[in-house]
Amino acid sequence: MSRQRVVDIALRAYPGAVRDARGAEMRDTALDLSGRSIRRLIGECLGLVHGGLKARASGSAAASKRDLLSDCCARTAAVWGLVIFTVWLGEERWGYTSPHVIVTQSTFHVIAEGLLLVLATGLALVGYRRLAGLAGLAWVGFDLARVLSRPPAWWLPRASFAYDVHWVALIIVPLTCYLVMIVAPGTARHRSVRLGWLLGAWLLGGIVAEPNAPLELFGSIGFENVLLISILIAGICSLAVDTWRAVALALTLLSFGLGKWTLVPIFNQYEYLPLALTTLGPVMLMAGAATRLLTAHRGLPS
Repeated sequence: MSRQRVVDIALRAYPGAVRDARGAEMRDTALDLSGRSIRRLIGECLGLVHGGLKARASGSAAASKRDLLSDCCARTAAVWGLVIFTVWLGEERWGYTSPHVIVTQSTFHVIAEGLLLVLATGLALVGYRRLAGLAGLAWVGFDLARVLSRPPAWWLPRASFAYDVHWVALIIVPLTCYLVMIVAPGTARHRSVRLGWLLGAWLLGGIVAEPNAPLELFGSIGFENVLLISILIAGICSLAVDTWRAVALALTLLSFGLGKWTLVPIFNQYEYLPLALTTLGPVMLMAGAATRLLTAHRGLPS
């Protein structure tokens, strides 16, 4: 790996706007100061990473509330959509039966609802927030129509009511995000490369849905819990790099936690690991994000 490539990786710690404005200058300065010394190069890279993390924290604290709120909602909607998309593709394979998964519909409704979900998630990833909010509301409308048109289970009416409440609890966080993105879209950099996350979700869901997929690799934990654990780990790592990404991941866990807790009093089935992940996880991430933001706001070292 070349020295310039190493410095470019360290510069990734800075916000995109700073890299666009001063990235080339900082890279050249770091290469000149380090000379041919590997020790100096490592020191310069560590300094860039430290400065980048401080710049991200300071930028979050100084940004307008409108932009912060819109950015957080867009990220939450994107992450939530990616998880739901993965669940939808792999649902039949690993047996996750929830009302937000597309089932027992006509081909038209399946295709339309799936395209709207992908469209809303993709637009949120790229940065077209208002359009993403509109597509998200359309997706919620399609899903709501399915819930209302589903005939009640006369042999177990309590279960039908539970799934309806579960749907409302599960959808409330992304629905709020879609509304915020429409009313206050803020400003965002448009980056089409983020659509690669959709491709990753499609590949992961497709692998899980494959009949011959070696799901035993997940052991007794289960694919659902692997997803939740991955979100929590990503949120913890994001606390050091991007505070608002951690908040978005916390809200995603909170959404699934609300959905799970609504089913507990009806079926009296306590799945301790997912309940713990979706209850304690958001609390941990929110506490860490609040600490980071307060530290940056007071000008203390992060």
